[in-house]
Amino acid sequence: MAWELTSAPRPDARSLTAHLSWSESAPELFEVFPFRHDLRYEARLADGHLTIELTVHACGEDVGPAAFGFHPYLSLPGVSREHWLVELPEMAPPRRL
Repeated sequence: MAWELTSAPRPDARSLTAHLSWSESAPELFEVFPFRHDLRYEARLADGHLTIELTVHACGEDVGPAAFGFHPYLSLPGVSREHWLVELPEMAPPRRL
């Protein structure tokens, strides 16, 4: 997918931000998911914690479903999955803008 870095990473960078526009400029994306939206992905590493924020902005006229996950083969070296701690923020019900 055509993610674009929105800030140039430095050699000592501990974060990155990227943007993906699911729009008519990439019509092949609509074969996978038929709703227009913009994604903003931010990953930060600090104090031994990886924080990932993913923001979805619906751009089309239709309300579309959304769900995200990360590939199960991603892992932390030397740490078994049962020792992971995942914290999720409170979620708000979907709203139409």
